[in-house]
Amino acid sequence: CWMWLQGPIPKTVGLPWTSALPQASGSTVAGSTLQSAAAAAAAAQTGPCLPAGAAVAAGAEEKGELGEDEWDNGGADDPLYWDRVYRYQGQHGRDRYEWYGVGFSQLQGALHFALPARNERVLVVGAGDSELSADMAERGWSMTSIDFSPHVTEHMRQAHPGLTFLTMDARNMTFADGHFNAVLDKGLSDCIGTNAERRRYFAELRRVLAEPGGVLVVISMRALEQSQDLGPGWACEPGEEIPGPLFFENSPKRPPLPMPGTEGTIPYHLLVCRKARPPATDEGEGEVEAEEGEL
Repeated sequence: CWMWLQGPIPKTVGLPWTSALPQASGSTVAGSTLQSAAAAAAAAQTGPCLPAGAAVAAGAEEKGELGEDEWDNGGADDPLYWDRVYRYQGQHGRDRYEWYGVGFSQLQGALHFALPARNERVLVVGAGDSELSADMAERGWSMTSIDFSPHVTEHMRQAHPGLTFLTMDARNMTFADGHFNAVLDKGLSDCIGTNAERRRYFAELRRVLAEPGGVLVVISMRALEQSQDLGPGWACEPGEEIPGPLFFENSPKRPPLPMPGTEGTIPYHLLVCRKARPPATDEGEGEVEAEEGEL
């Protein structure tokens, strides 16, 4: 899965990813209802951090396929929780999945611009069962992919035995400082609950980036702000939007699917930044940051 870290993660399932969306005949939403749903989805900004497993667990219990003891319905920040999501949906046909419907074909222009040297070492965090790493490897980039779900990393190792898929939490990586030329985050930052938590997360991504000029590429539902979300030590290009569909979840057996008729109605955000020297900080700033994260 896309690492699905972060908390606090709501235990209820809502817009824009679930069957709670109003629907007309079939899977379509008409007229103003569609506009309202799209607006609500854009405002909700939940992305892949939504606990899809809660719907999986509920649906499985209704069908008698998994008992409550077999499914912890409260741990979307737990890799074992997402192991069960992948395993259950895999039993019903899930093999690969691209969050936001954004894959290499939608990103190739930005990637060629940001990473012109094809032999650069690129880290994909929260890689899940996306084909993005494999598509980039085919074009010459040296790829390493991590996810904190052991099940999905083993699944992807079997699918692509020549590539590197590691079980690792992107908030606390074991890579050496400056090991990668670039880090790619597609959806993971949306799962991190507070500004302080996001700054700590991006500080860890910054740590493993080479300097000078290591590149960070982020695709998200949330429009990130450099000072509030990324923290110091970044030089960012103006953000861009990738228009896409609204996604909804109508079955516990499948990941969220694009809603027909919503193509191009939801803005997904692309941000490209480079590692820069952080400004000098005032004494005590770290303590304020820590206190904010504890609220």
